[in-house]
Amino acid sequence: MQTNNQIAKSSKRELLAQTIAQEFKDLEHVTRYLQCCKKYPHFIVYRAYAEAKAMPTEQIRKSRQALFFYLLKKYAHERNHNTVH
Repeated sequence: MQTNNQIAKSSKRELLAQTIAQEFKDLEHVTRYLQCCKKYPHFIVYRAYAEAKAMPTEQIRKSRQALFFYLLKKYAHERNHNTVH
């Protein structure tokens, strides 16, 4: 049985995943965003989302989605690297 705290965390993850998918016009891949929201801390997902969203279109090489996933992995790696030392 889930506690209220677990349900609230789950709802936050789902809401963030839905928000990202809608913003990037990528609703068919909302489950990918949800997986990321479950795998990575909220602040890392949100940071990658905010930066990908703010990037001017002319500075994006592939797609906003690709930029988001790149930034997400970069920030997660930096966090893991910094906590090891």
